[in-house]
Amino acid sequence: VAPGAQIVSVQIGDSRLGSMETNTGMVRAISAILENKCDLVNMSYGEPTSTPNSGMFPELCAELVNHHKVIFVSSAGNAGPALSTVGAPGSTTQEL
Repeated sequence: VAPGAQIVSVQIGDSRLGSMETNTGMVRAISAILENKCDLVNMSYGEPTSTPNSGMFPELCAELVNHHKVIFVSSAGNAGPALSTVGAPGSTTQEL
């Protein structure tokens, strides 16, 4: 229970692409997080990747956590049960 909490919902999926998330959508979400002065982010999406730490999005998330003190929680994005089925952002080893 979080008395006084307000929820900000941000869509990162593009309906023209079958709700697939895009880099543009994710960057806009980061901007909305900062504009709304959010304290906590729950990103519930994921996809397979062999390079979860590369790209602009992990860098922006690390900036949210380290410079803006936002708590970042994400889904595992798993396609299991099997080995190596945890995707991004859940498999990121950076400071998210």
